[in-house]
Amino acid sequence: MRPRSEIVVYSHSRLESFTKCRLKYKFKYLDHIPPQREGIELFLGNRVHNVLEKLYRDLWTGRVNRLDELKEFYAFRWNEEWHQQIHVARTGETVDDYFAYGLDCIDNFYRENYPFKQSRTVALEEKVEFNLDSGGSRRFQGYVDRRASRPDRTCEIHDYKTSRSRRSPGRSELIQLSLYQVAFNPCTLRSKRSSWFPISCAAEKRFVSSSPTVTSCR
Repeated sequence: MRPRSEIVVYSHSRLESFTKCRLKYKFKYLDHIPPQREGIELFLGNRVHNVLEKLYRDLWTGRVNRLDELKEFYAFRWNEEWHQQIHVARTGETVDDYFAYGLDCIDNFYRENYPFKQSRTVALEEKVEFNLDSGGSRRFQGYVDRRASRPDRTCEIHDYKTSRSRRSPGRSELIQLSLYQVAFNPCTLRSKRSSWFPISCAAEKRFVSSSPTVTSCR
């Protein structure tokens, strides 16, 4: 039995893992068994996220990276982080195919959003937390890719996706963004808007939830 004083921390990735495969959840989060392989989709997504984080961090200092610079950085991080346990599950797909797809994602995002003046970056890879119960024994935590403020003082929560199969947010993504909105509630800005970026098609999907609460997300 779990001690009454123990704090249980939930995250979107934990909840999604439990929903998809309870045994995998047990191995990873309860037994703390490190995975033997890393899917190349996750590896690719992390490398594209590295590029977008660099893009917006440099913008804080007034520097706008050229597209070719970002692609060079992507290749550098890909080679630096590559390891032999990365697994390609799709039949007919190669590592080179995934690498090229990542370049396409970066190209699409850059051309769609340049010169990146739509909003002002407030935070990158920001850790968010809030209690799920009054006693604080159950908490949610997550990391927001980018939080920004638009000229009309709307608070934006950005989540970037590199999946080729999804062009609009599904139930899992909507739950994730709603949880992030709760983390910034109450917000000192005028309103909140969540943005879901399927980077592969150079489009941004925005939605405004109906003021999610801890109770509704619980």
